[in-house]
Amino acid sequence: MSTPGQFQPGKLLDFFRYFDPKKPQHVEAARRLERSLTEKAPELLNDEAYWVKAFRTQPPKPKLTTLVDVSVQNKVKVQPQHHADSCGQTSAAMAINALTGKSLTDDSFHARYGYELLKGLRKECPGWEWWDAGDISADQWDDVERCLQAGGVPIGAGNGPGFSSGAGHIMCIVALKGDKVVVADPNGGYFRTVTRQQWENAARHPQGNFLFLCKRIQ
Repeated sequence: MSTPGQFQPGKLLDFFRYFDPKKPQHVEAARRLERSLTEKAPELLNDEAYWVKAFRTQPPKPKLTTLVDVSVQNKVKVQPQHHADSCGQTSAAMAINALTGKSLTDDSFHARYGYELLKGLRKECPGWEWWDAGDISADQWDDVERCLQAGGVPIGAGNGPGFSSGAGHIMCIVALKGDKVVVADPNGGYFRTVTRQQWENAARHPQGNFLFLCKRIQ
């Protein structure tokens, strides 16, 4: 027989879901729970407790089908960079224009944000969340795919053959086609193709082989 008032399974989750540290009654309730556990089940207040490990462990990302075809090429209007070092601003402008319908160029982007690409992307794309996903690697393509599937325009950096003569280069990723990556290249202003492996093995851009991704804000 259950105790009167006993929670149904899952009810405790509501207290976590609606906990507000600014509400003194919520803080006091958490302290009372902590005292009760200290007295009756101290093993649950331990870094090795199974619930603590679950709380701190990120679930694995679901794996998508490898070597898929996904594209936003039809919504990206490729444009050439106007300066030797403006590939980043041009790529940011192309992505912003594709997502918002604006008409930025490398010059207009630079006038507002200089070389702060991520700042400009965040400011100019309401309804989209942008972040730096770190250096491009073999395990990043699922994230690139998700970005493209959501209608986003990833931006990536690389260096060496396929990218530049050594100073580094930044381009928009507009499609994945099997092991091929279609890019909007500011150097000349045209679409071209590189391979995933070519990007994974590229020499380092001076700022790292970074990858900027975005998703719609729900």
